[in-house]
Amino acid sequence: MGVKLITRTTRRISVTDAGLALLPRAREALAAVEDAENAAPGADNLSGLLRVAMPSDLWRAADLPLLPAFLARNPLLKVDQMMSDRYEDLIAGGPTLRSV
Repeated sequence: MGVKLITRTTRRISVTDAGLALLPRAREALAAVEDAENAAPGADNLSGLLRVAMPSDLWRAADLPLLPAFLARNPLLKVDQMMSDRYEDLIAGGPTLRSV
């Protein structure tokens, strides 16, 4: 945005005048997004197959603590996780190493 919204020192954090002016508008924008999400029928019922592919180094380094909770909230969703160091065509399929 090109303006300072917060001033921080070693002892305190304070909101600038620009930050105070932005805050109510940001809250309105977030509320509008939430209303739009709630208005979309069936948006909270994900189903089908989600394929995720990543290189093996990234797979080993990835910490996916949110995945079990995400799948618990979306019981109709199946996830195919693929680990490969070569390009995988996710549409055509490929060697699925692990399904959740």
